[in-house]
Amino acid sequence: MKIAICDDESLFRSRLSKSIDLFEILSCDKSVDEFSNGQLLIDGHEKDPFDVIFLDIEMDGISGLEAGKKIRSADKKVLIILVTSHAHYMKQSFKIEPFDYITKPYEDKEIHDVLGRALRKYSDQNKKIELKWKGNTHVLNVGNIVYINIEERYLLFVTKSKASIVKCTGQLDHYDRLLTPHGFFRCHKSYLINMEFVSAIKGKTIIMANGDILSISTRKKREFLSAYNEFATKYKV
Repeated sequence: MKIAICDDESLFRSRLSKSIDLFEILSCDKSVDEFSNGQLLIDGHEKDPFDVIFLDIEMDGISGLEAGKKIRSADKKVLIILVTSHAHYMKQSFKIEPFDYITKPYEDKEIHDVLGRALRKYSDQNKKIELKWKGNTHVLNVGNIVYINIEERYLLFVTKSKASIVKCTGQLDHYDRLLTPHGFFRCHKSYLINMEFVSAIKGKTIIMANGDILSISTRKKREFLSAYNEFATKYKV
């Protein structure tokens, strides 16, 4: 996991970096880079993108809001955690689609809580599965799967790009068990959906981000609404 800290006050950068170092789950396989202004962060992200950015809103020069908007316009995946001393800035940050907010002064526990959830989101986005079809192996990033559909005797994996639909043999029950911990839900006997890509829920149908309309079984609707609300509150960017 590549983490960036952007704050024009060196004391806060140092404090946050130390707090991240104390987070035991991230004790291996991570890097932390510090930036003193928004433009340096933008340049650094363009050169080698980060997975998580702690971004101070109030900075001289390019503000955190401006830097966040520019980064978000080019990268829909990065998890941006806004840091501010004033809660009223939160309403201005919707276009950045922040993963979370932290208010100064903060405690180590707050940083560790949000890092734990960011790690879960990061893992969901980067988990990969292998699918075999007619002697060929396809590797799919779980975070790119919109939904899985049973069609005749096959499974169709519909990804963010409609041109990239992968077919394979197998049981939907298997992928239900494998992917439910990563934000998927079996809304119908024929569909396993990625809740990240739910755009709207209308009656007994779910409208996915790619425009496809899928059915919710009557007996699953209440369970789905509960699961989706919990997912959206905690993890949806």
